[in-house]
Amino acid sequence: MQVPGGDRREVLDIVNSQGEVQIVAYQPVAENGSRTYRNTTLFTDDEIDRVGNAREAQGDSPPSVLLRIQGEQAEPIRQSFVDTAVAERGGTRCPYPETEDSCLLVVRDGQVINSFGMQPSLAQSMLDGSWADSPNPAIQLTLTNFEEAQQVSIDLRAGALPAALDVEAGTSRTTAPAQGTDFKRDSLLAGILAVFAVSATVFVRYGEVNVALPMIVTAMAEVYALLGIAALTQYPVDLSVIGGFIAVIGTGVDDLIIIANEVMDEGEVNSRRVFQSRFRKAFWVIGAAAATTVIAMSPLAVLSLGDLQGFAIFTIIGVFIGVFVTRPAYGDILRALLTDQ
Repeated sequence: MQVPGGDRREVLDIVNSQGEVQIVAYQPVAENGSRTYRNTTLFTDDEIDRVGNAREAQGDSPPSVLLRIQGEQAEPIRQSFVDTAVAERGGTRCPYPETEDSCLLVVRDGQVINSFGMQPSLAQSMLDGSWADSPNPAIQLTLTNFEEAQQVSIDLRAGALPAALDVEAGTSRTTAPAQGTDFKRDSLLAGILAVFAVSATVFVRYGEVNVALPMIVTAMAEVYALLGIAALTQYPVDLSVIGGFIAVIGTGVDDLIIIANEVMDEGEVNSRRVFQSRFRKAFWVIGAAAATTVIAMSPLAVLSLGDLQGFAIFTIIGVFIGVFVTRPAYGDILRALLTDQ
């Protein structure tokens, strides 16, 4: 597990937070002439059929999460509400932690994050059994703020880890900031060398600066645009993303070479009309290749396959930038240089 900018304590806090959410009955009971409170788990995420999205507060209604209960679990859960006196005639109120009524607690990783009573209408449907007999038995959890509602919804969907973690048996390493500086310097040096290598190859192929130079500038503009998107979305630029940049540069230069070959190899370009005709032919080839790349990369971008996802996402973004922005831009530059129009 890698956490940029975090230390060992922060990483352990993230790992040990399993996200287990329970709905607990907080029930006052009399023992030895004094009042004590007993916690009884009513149900966990394993008994939930579907967890709704977190809903923002609307008017007097606080943020909430709607839970659909599994049909076979509805009756046992209803009986638990009745047995713990959470479902009582007239409903219940919950001034937690000191309360005279039984109430519900939302507990996440052993910590109470919210408490609430039960509305009279829901309590009555629990008592007469109509709640369990309904086609879609559901419970709406109300939270104090939308961020808590989102977190509860995520935890209930993900579920808790099936076993305890032994983090002490593993190892931890910290990468010094100086290594990141060296990495940036080496990456910049490698990029500059790659630019010179591609520039030399293109210049040898065409022998004309006005064809080769715009090609290199256009390819670098694609990388600059991808870096801007990564910075805007705060997506971590790791080795897989850099691999996507390299793939975009490779396919981008190939497409630009296709345009240059199609435009120049069929003879002199003496008018704008001739240029546009040849450019459209080349663009059809580029468009078909781009569509193939997007289709091939889409499963990797959608499925959770670790580092491959970042590679696929930025390759697809680079292809779209190339087809809709940089390829037409290179065509306009090349037309202006070859036709003086």
